[in-house]
Amino acid sequence: IYSEKAEQIRQAVRREYFAGSGKVAVNTQTACILALVFGIARGEEREPVKQQFLEKIRRDGYHLKTGFAGTPFLLEALSECGRNDLALRILLDEEYPGWLYPVTLGATTMWERWDSLNPDGKMSDTGMNSLNHYANGSVGAWIYCRLAGLRQQPGSAGFSRTVIEPLVSPKLGGLDFELHT
Repeated sequence: IYSEKAEQIRQAVRREYFAGSGKVAVNTQTACILALVFGIARGEEREPVKQQFLEKIRRDGYHLKTGFAGTPFLLEALSECGRNDLALRILLDEEYPGWLYPVTLGATTMWERWDSLNPDGKMSDTGMNSLNHYANGSVGAWIYCRLAGLRQQPGSAGFSRTVIEPLVSPKLGGLDFELHT
């Protein structure tokens, strides 16, 4: 019964938010990300959304423009598009907005806003300036599963079967990873 309800919801979302071309009618990175990662676009429906997403990323200068809902899934969506190279490029971006931008200003935690501190080191007057916040730091799962390359094989339970497939890139000097089970 739950799978039937889930499919009804998926179809309602498709009717409301997808154009006749198969693209997401709301042309944002987040809309494409959610359609891909949550399986709203399935099978042959995925290709137009992937192309739309990759074009949007290109037009946005290879910077993330995702907000709270899309940020945790951005890198995984790029991986699902076969573009680990772009995921790594965005992860390692030191420009604003980017995950390493706060690090260039001395951050040791992830901020609620990419611009919580001004380049001169003073707090931004934008409000909502938590300097230890979940959403922008939520890429840890992608780092473990894709970058370090250890993930549960689909259809298995409790890591009884695993996929070991680290992402190798000259952009990274190295990566140490351990998982105790």
